[in-house]
Amino acid sequence: MPWWHWVCCVAMAAFVVATAALVANGLRHSLPMRLGLREPRRRSELPVVPIHHRDVLRRAKTGDLLLFSGYSGDSMIVRAWSWAPLTHVGVVVRESNESGPAWLWEANLDETKVDCLRGCSRGKEGGAQLTDLETSLRAYDGRVFWRPLGRALPLERILPTIAACRDFEFNVNSVDLMRSCVRRNPFARGAVRIADALRVRKDSERTFCSELAATTLLAAGAFRTDDIVDPQRFAASVHPQDFGAPSDAPFPPWQPEYRPTDELLWVVPAEGC
Repeated sequence: MPWWHWVCCVAMAAFVVATAALVANGLRHSLPMRLGLREPRRRSELPVVPIHHRDVLRRAKTGDLLLFSGYSGDSMIVRAWSWAPLTHVGVVVRESNESGPAWLWEANLDETKVDCLRGCSRGKEGGAQLTDLETSLRAYDGRVFWRPLGRALPLERILPTIAACRDFEFNVNSVDLMRSCVRRNPFARGAVRIADALRVRKDSERTFCSELAATTLLAAGAFRTDDIVDPQRFAASVHPQDFGAPSDAPFPPWQPEYRPTDELLWVVPAEGC
């Protein structure tokens, strides 16, 4: 057998092993949650406390985070690459911090959701959108967690980002997904290094959920900017799980007054109470 046959066989075997490891890691989190056997947390993460969804609708304020741990195929892919249970994130937007309508500013591929800025779904391409908060709490295929910030972000700081990003499509580029996973997955770290060496650039007109949330919070002043040299690169490196880290963790660099609570409030629907 020629030498290059052996090289191809070894490369194929390595690919199969790596793929099997990623799929197994995704199933390790997805199946127990789907069967209701345990909560999606690890020892290094925050405690989980149940809260009724009506309390969230009443108390959520602008800038608060909704964190999601889904059961879908897309969620399993994100979970497999990131080695983390949280797979989606959105930012609460509210006209008044005590009453009035509330929305979720997010980027997703859900065709069933209605973008309130358009009055219709964004279709298969998905992208940045402002969706009804109650619908997001009730209709998600998975578990939803509310993480309030220390204080509300001024709405006028959120609106310019919404106006600038409202037409962005969802980013399905696998390299950009892996950029947000480099702190957890050595496979992703290696792939990103190769992409950087080949000068593979990010599409500036596309975004994914944690990048949109980080961009919004950064522009609104929720993060310290001392060590952030490139805001776009910083936002692209944020993963939903980073928003579930303790408030005193070095990443993301919260401003003291906006540091979120050190617990995840598991949003329990009406039928679950």
